[in-house]
Amino acid sequence: MKIALQGISGSFNEVAALEFSQRHHFPEVSLSYAVSAENVLAAIENHEADYGVVAIVNNQGGLVKETLKAITVHRCSYVDQLTLPIHHALLVLSDLASNDLTEVCSHPQALKQCTSTLKANYPNASTTPMDDTALSAKLLSEGKLPKTAGAIAHARCAEIYGLKVLQDNLQDRDDNQTTFLLLSPLS
Repeated sequence: MKIALQGISGSFNEVAALEFSQRHHFPEVSLSYAVSAENVLAAIENHEADYGVVAIVNNQGGLVKETLKAITVHRCSYVDQLTLPIHHALLVLSDLASNDLTEVCSHPQALKQCTSTLKANYPNASTTPMDDTALSAKLLSEGKLPKTAGAIAHARCAEIYGLKVLQDNLQDRDDNQTTFLLLSPLS
């Protein structure tokens, strides 16, 4: 069973894909990290994946525009949906102090969900949109982002990519939730 998903290892979409796998009792699942909704839906439409997982809406950040755009282009079937609580962490390289943070990178949805907290706690840091929350953490760990940058991602990305959690529960609202869709190829 192959599931294509938005994001890479450590992403919230990975958490959703694993939850869907348990809910539907999928045997031996192989995850395919397609990064974007476009790539996920193309993989489903081309029968390169049995299922796909994409984020569709966040109760704070609104509709995920990249997913809506991909759904209008690719043909697929709706299977299921689930809503997960989303708790963001601000991740940095281990030696960065909070007052040295100059830039925060993440998916546009994550940036929207943390706008007020970022302004209050890191007013001098600019924001840079990226394709995925976990990808921003990975790029930071690989030295592909400035050393003074931070990444908003799932807290487990700190362990996966060797980063430090500068601040946990960065989201503006404690009830932050995202709804994910499980999709399949048309029969």
